[in-house]
Amino acid sequence: MLLGALSFFSASPFYIISNDKKSLITGLKAVLKVIPLWSTGVLMSVTVSQGSITLVQTMSMDRHITSSFEIPGASFSIFFFIAGILWILFYDHVMVPLASRITGKPFYLSSKLKMGIGILLSILFMLVLALIEYIRRGIAIKQGLSDNPEAVVNMPAMWIMLPHSLIGIAEAMNSVGQCEVFYSEFPKSMSSIASTLRDLSLSVGSLVAAWAYGPCDLAAVKDFQEQDYIGDD
Repeated sequence: MLLGALSFFSASPFYIISNDKKSLITGLKAVLKVIPLWSTGVLMSVTVSQGSITLVQTMSMDRHITSSFEIPGASFSIFFFIAGILWILFYDHVMVPLASRITGKPFYLSSKLKMGIGILLSILFMLVLALIEYIRRGIAIKQGLSDNPEAVVNMPAMWIMLPHSLIGIAEAMNSVGQCEVFYSEFPKSMSSIASTLRDLSLSVGSLVAAWAYGPCDLAAVKDFQEQDYIGDD
C-alpha cells in the first residue's frame, strides 16, 4: 500500500511543482498518518466481499414470494444498495436537522466515529450471517439435505435482507468517513491519492477475503470431513 501511495505521490502536481524537501516530507507524513485508518478500511472491505457466500446461502433457501414467483438469488444484493442510500438520505435530511434542532447547535458525526460505527455494524453483520447459517444448516440436516448442494431448505430467503441491510449501512458510514478523513489530511494537490486510497482498500480487502476462503474450506475438510463445506449444503 505504501509503495503504491508513494508512486501516486511522486506523479502528483504537488510533487512536480513543489519538489523541495519540505513539501516532500509533508506529503510523506500525510500518507503515513492515514495508514492505520486506511487499514481499518481493509477490514471493512473483507466483510463487504462476502457476497459469494451470501449468494450460496440464498440459493439454498426458499426464494418464493408467491407460488409462481421466485426472486433470483443474486437480486438480493439490491438490499445492500437500498439500505445504504436510505441511510444517507435519513442521516442528511432527518437525523442531522432534527438533532441540530433539539440540541440548539450544529450536529454531525465525526469522520472517525462514522468509520467506527461502520466497523461495528460490519461485525454485527457477520454475527447475524453466522446465526442465519446456523439455523439454515440445522434445518438442512433435519430434512436430510446436508449432502445435497442443489437442495432448497424450508427457510424463507427474506432473512438474508437483514445482513444485506446491515452491511449496506455499514459501508455507507465507513466509506463516507474514510473519504472525509483522507481529503482532510492531504493537501488539495494530493486529492487524487485521497480518492484512490478507498479503492485500494477495497482491492486489498477482496484479495484477503478470497485468500481466507481456502483455509476455511481446508479446516472444514479436516474437522468435519466435508469435501466442500461452503459449496455443500
